[in-house]
Amino acid sequence: MVIASHNPASVAVDSIEIKVPHSNFKVMSFDGDDWVDTETVSVICNLQQQELYPKETINDCNMFVK
Repeated sequence: MVIASHNPASVAVDSIEIKVPHSNFKVMSFDGDDWVDTETVSVICNLQQQELYPKETINDCNMFVK
């Protein structure tokens, strides 16, 4: 999966938040010539109970990339 990020605003953004299905990802960034590993990545996952189906849960994960 490739995700491109663009910030057209005049205010700089330090990190982006991406919804992901799980926490097992390898994150790389393109420096203009080659792909390099990105080490500043955090993935936070939590189980959420379904409101309509109380016995079912879903895994909700957010990835934060600097």
